[in-house]
Amino acid sequence: MFDSAFNAAFVATLLGLFAMMNPIGNTAIFLGMTDGLPSGFRARAALKASLAVLVILELSIFGATAVLGAFGISMSAFEAAGGIIVLGIGLKMLHGSENPAHTTSEGTGIVSGNRPPAG
Repeated sequence: MFDSAFNAAFVATLLGLFAMMNPIGNTAIFLGMTDGLPSGFRARAALKASLAVLVILELSIFGATAVLGAFGISMSAFEAAGGIIVLGIGLKMLHGSENPAHTTSEGTGIVSGNRPPAG
């Protein structure tokens, strides 16, 4: 039905999306955010979030191509710029410096949510 080049591109794209979206790590976040809520609500919330992501991805596929074309940016230049950004993030992570987003007004520490501490 499909040739092997298409299958290889499809698998590469699927694995890339899987790595970027991190469903395993985000499952813990979802469960923490919906802790104590009825299972029916959780299922509806998961379905709504999944549909929203699907719509955003579909719009990004077609919209991004049009926007890049309008500005005259080639796909290879866009990929190179993305690679440079990822490289910069990786180097910053290796350096191990403090991130200002993780600092509270009282000093360094984890910023807590609206839930009271357990215990």
